[in-house]
Amino acid sequence: MTMGVALLLLLSMASAAAPDPFAWLQPAVTIDAAARARIEQGEVMVRVLPAVDAELGVFAAARLDADGETLAAWAPQSRR
Repeated sequence: MTMGVALLLLLSMASAAAPDPFAWLQPAVTIDAAARARIEQGEVMVRVLPAVDAELGVFAAARLDADGETLAAWAPQSRR
């Protein structure tokens, strides 16, 4: 196997193994490739979820460039 083929195989395996960060939202929210691309470009995606028993849900997703520690420190402050 040549180095180029091995590298392509490794990259395809890595991308296939990458977890879907939105998988836990399914089936209530599904995010297609076009929506992911818009999020990656910095746009905010907002969807109104179906009403159940007179309750309404709204889902929003946006790109955040921060590590886990920064997000954990920021989250409690956002409630103020």
